[in-house]
Amino acid sequence: RKWLVDIKDSQAPNGQLPDVVPFAAGKAGGRLPGDPSWTVAYPLLIWHTYTTYGDQGTLEEHYEGLKLYVDSLTMQARADGILTAGFYGDWVAIKETPIELTSTFSYAYALAVASNVSSILGLTADSLAFDKQLTHVKAGFNHAFLVNESLGARGLESGIYYGHDSQTANALSLFSFGGLTASFAEAGLGGTTGAALFHVVKNRLLDVNILSESNAHLNF
Repeated sequence: RKWLVDIKDSQAPNGQLPDVVPFAAGKAGGRLPGDPSWTVAYPLLIWHTYTTYGDQGTLEEHYEGLKLYVDSLTMQARADGILTAGFYGDWVAIKETPIELTSTFSYAYALAVASNVSSILGLTADSLAFDKQLTHVKAGFNHAFLVNESLGARGLESGIYYGHDSQTANALSLFSFGGLTASFAEAGLGGTTGAALFHVVKNRLLDVNILSESNAHLNF
């Protein structure tokens, strides 16, 4: 909980978070606003603290900060829900993944957490609003990043991939947000086709780094 308090104390009035906490403006070691793939640690820690310890007080203490953070991402996102802000992404990965893909994934994760937290706290209107925006972001994500080519067009087992066909792009698209909501692939492809993509990712040598190592572990 100390980490969460430190993050909350570093939050700007408009909800933006730095990517390093504690944050000192003008000093080396962080930016404000931070990369969404870093700042998403706030909703991630809120949710995992709750699911690990069952402490609803954590949700109550950080709900306003969470809501402000998600709203700040929504303000930065395009009309189609794609979030282009960011600069780290899948840091020093072997194969590049578009920043807008990793940032939009992080935005969707934050929305999924916010929807579930507000539902637990009995804030039905907020929960429905977050869930509606999440559905919009999923549709935008699939429109922007899902490629469905004819079978074998690029030598792929399924002819289906996300982004530049990096393992990170495909693994993030298969991730079910810790069971909070359906994955991008499930929303855009359905179960059978999504399973084909799963096997393509699983049977490759790893070319991921910081973002997808944990997601690949959770999925595979």
